[in-house]
Amino acid sequence: TILNTEVALRSLLSQKASTEYIRSHIKYTWDWVILTHRLCPILKIETIGNETWANKWDWTYISSNRDIDDIISYAVKYNTLWDWHAVIKRLDANFLVTGNVLETLSKAFIDLENHNELCSLITQKFSTEELIDLTSLGAKRDIFDWDYSCLYSRNDFSAKEYLEKHIEDVKWDDF
Repeated sequence: TILNTEVALRSLLSQKASTEYIRSHIKYTWDWVILTHRLCPILKIETIGNETWANKWDWTYISSNRDIDDIISYAVKYNTLWDWHAVIKRLDANFLVTGNVLETLSKAFIDLENHNELCSLITQKFSTEELIDLTSLGAKRDIFDWDYSCLYSRNDFSAKEYLEKHIEDVKWDDF
């Protein structure tokens, strides 16, 4: 049918057109999933969120494949566009505590509907010992919205030992 032919032609053109041609004809009805996969490595991070095409990109693909430092650098600016589940899967505890990554993610998550879920996923990236250190007064306690119930419910969490050493750090509503 004509519709199938049009879709096939759009896909083929999206696969074969040069980058220059695509840029010159950006308003064409492209297959944006194909374009995302093709162009992800060369997309300018500064303009990828342009309102003309921001909602056309495959953000799950970009979030899974773009340089993680680029994502963190633009975490706040594009906070509603990133697929945070895909990004968080790529992060580890060591990376999270470098520089101001936690602070940046905290700012990026603050107004999102799934804020608590995302903070919980980040909290789960750390070992119990690491979390106790991070959530102690004076550490990185106040720079991130930690999921204390995640910490307190772990099998290797000793409530007695924690209370003995960290009574001033207890979040009683979660304990």
